[in-house]
Amino acid sequence: MSFCFWDLRSTSPAHGSFELAMGNQRAGPAEMEFFQRDFEVMSFFTSCHSDCFLTSHLLVVKYLREGDEVYGKIVLDDDKIKKNDGGKNVLLQTCMTERARVEALKDQFGIELTEEEQNGIQGRMSALATSDS
Repeated sequence: MSFCFWDLRSTSPAHGSFELAMGNQRAGPAEMEFFQRDFEVMSFFTSCHSDCFLTSHLLVVKYLREGDEVYGKIVLDDDKIKKNDGGKNVLLQTCMTERARVEALKDQFGIELTEEEQNGIQGRMSALATSDS
């Protein structure tokens, strides 16, 4: 099995220059230099362009670690929270409302959103119902 990885290193933080190494387990890294403007464009695309699945889906991943070893993960995929710690996904929770999802972000991922951040999803394709009714 092969997998791809990204490794981001700052080559000159004062000038906004970064080195991004992309590779896979068989071939090793291929290095390219990126500048601040490159990251701004990539960030804009992933947060705003309709061709990017991240504009219509909410995805959060927390890797479960023991020391330096990753043994599983918890994933929030839109309204479902799943845990995988042995090769099998187990559904932990289905969030029916934004309030439930905000609580799950806090409880399962340690992410506490401000009221402004909570309201930021309103009107987006990935938003859930705002109340229990």
